[in-house]
Amino acid sequence: MLDECHVFMDSQSDAAAVEFAGTEIFAVLYNIPDGVDLNLHRFNQALGNMDPHMRCPTTGAVREHSYRVFCQVQWWLGNEVEVFEWGWTRDSFGLFPKAFQRCQAMLSFLHSY
Repeated sequence: MLDECHVFMDSQSDAAAVEFAGTEIFAVLYNIPDGVDLNLHRFNQALGNMDPHMRCPTTGAVREHSYRVFCQVQWWLGNEVEVFEWGWTRDSFGLFPKAFQRCQAMLSFLHSY
């Protein structure tokens, strides 16, 4: 997991590397077997009637959270990054976390039932 942490400290890391590192870290935190998708694991947790507050996050939530962590670490290290490219948005009250983009096909599928 040390390699994944280094991704967040490297100012040259790109979005794909940050997303991958974040996913790997969450997989360790939630004890998810290697190669198992976070969304599939979350679905299986739901089938097992696990408390919703204890389930692992979705891949979209992990991606956006990882972007914000990368942004914050870079600011702590004195590297200015474009916050709007790393999981933040602005409204009249200031900055706040950007909601992750849901798959429109998935939403239309769910609403068809």
